[in-house]
Amino acid sequence: MERLQKVLSRAGVASRRAAEQLMLDGRVTVNGKTVRELGTKADPAGDEIKVDGRRTQLAQVRPLRPDVLEVTIREGRNRQVRKMCDAIGHPVTELRRVAIGPIRDAKLKVGSWRELTADEVRRLRTASAPKPRQSPIATKAVE
Repeated sequence: MERLQKVLSRAGVASRRAAEQLMLDGRVTVNGKTVRELGTKADPAGDEIKVDGRRTQLAQVRPLRPDVLEVTIREGRNRQVRKMCDAIGHPVTELRRVAIGPIRDAKLKVGSWRELTADEVRRLRTASAPKPRQSPIATKAVE
């Protein structure tokens, strides 16, 4: 469990201070309940956290070299990666999208486009289909 404003910051939604303001404004919900109290704790893996009705998910960041990061996000928002890097003082000099969902095309030139294949459409539909929530399974240790 972590403080909600920290979870929102790590998800790239806003800085911690801006996340606090979002909470005070009543724009954040956890499991369907509006959260206005600062310091409220949430589990980013188990709780459904929404800002303005949109679900948040943590970004995955992996350093490739001292000056290069690989950032994986589930839902791109306006300049989200640039804002995330700015929040930690990491300058962005180049930004390159390498995939959209399950679709990758290293041969596609910047600014170009092409029609999707039938298989790519099927994979996108599969990837974007709602997934059933898994209920926790109780286990018992046997000695």
